[in-house]
Amino acid sequence: MPFIDRDSARLYWRADGHPARPPLLLGNSLGTDQSLWDCVMPRLMNSFRVIRMDYRGHGASALVQQAVRTPWTIGLLAEDMLAVADAAGAERFHFAGISIGGMIGLWLGAHASHRLKGLLVSNTAARLPEGVWPTRIETVRAGGMRALLESTLGRWFLEANAMRNEALIATVRQNFLLVDPLAYAAAGEALSEMDLRPILHRIHAPTTVVTGRYDLSTPPALGESIATNIEGARCMQLPVAHIPHLDSPVPFVAEIEALLTRPPASAVAEHERHT
Repeated sequence: MPFIDRDSARLYWRADGHPARPPLLLGNSLGTDQSLWDCVMPRLMNSFRVIRMDYRGHGASALVQQAVRTPWTIGLLAEDMLAVADAAGAERFHFAGISIGGMIGLWLGAHASHRLKGLLVSNTAARLPEGVWPTRIETVRAGGMRALLESTLGRWFLEANAMRNEALIATVRQNFLLVDPLAYAAAGEALSEMDLRPILHRIHAPTTVVTGRYDLSTPPALGESIATNIEGARCMQLPVAHIPHLDSPVPFVAEIEALLTRPPASAVAEHERHT
């Protein structure tokens, strides 16, 4: 199993698919591990070499002692992702991320633009409403991951789809309970302090923003605001809750595949000037 040792964490990552295909890095939501993508991996590997990782304290990525003494930031988690890209030999890559994975993608788009070929951020925000995460942090510190399980899963999936995907949801449930509460709380503090709005204008990679019509965690208006502030960004809505590829896998994967053919915003602007 491939691991990276990186300041206070041992990060697990994996790469699947033909090595000649364009690399795609995936960022999953907080409280899940890289297996969240299993249900769409066969589709994604038709077009990409897919690179996944477990965030600090999630899945097979372990924290070392006192790993959360220094406050976490979205930038720290994004640099973990860049370290994984380096380990996988992906100098330039496409990126698709959900929720906190989308926030990591926005950071990469602004700070590592030379490495990003295309960006999809889904069910995410550049700034979250105040007051949400302090309560969750207190809850997880007092009662562990189980104290947040039912409320979290209730926001993540449409009820009808959860019943149809019972086995998948059971796996998500089990993996959520295995997350290190210290890691979840540290990431929650990063989300509470995060404000990516001032850097959105620096993103020039072809960008798609996906929102969920029934997403209670990051309502559509938050994604629409992101798209408004990124030149040439495309915004589209799916009839999903917070985890889109479980509710609506085919159109979601189609949007990721479309990154392969989307020109940079600068190229679009240049074309428009000459037409």
